[in-house]
Amino acid sequence: MTEAELKKMTVKQLRDLAAEKTEIQGLTGMKKEELVIALIEELKIKIGEKDPVAEKKAVVLDSKSAKNEIMRLKQKISDLLGGKSSNPKQLKNIRRRVRNLKRIMRKVS
Repeated sequence: MTEAELKKMTVKQLRDLAAEKTEIQGLTGMKKEELVIALIEELKIKIGEKDPVAEKKAVVLDSKSAKNEIMRLKQKISDLLGGKSSNPKQLKNIRRRVRNLKRIMRKVS
């Protein structure tokens, strides 16, 4: 859990989390900022810590690299379809990635 995830949560969700995982008193009287600070201190979350999953996702900002990525993914799709054992989940994920890259390209241009 990161600081950013806590800030995205609602007050009700923060109170439920605090009730489950900590022994913090006076949850119902706290405001959202107070709850976030209390949870950070109690759960020993480092402030400014980056989410490892978010770091994995590469955001393509220029169309040239997006086009290269799309071509690479389409080659991967054709390789999977050409083989005898194709993984439907993997194909679905690759196709979704291609679709998202095309959306990014439209937004950039």
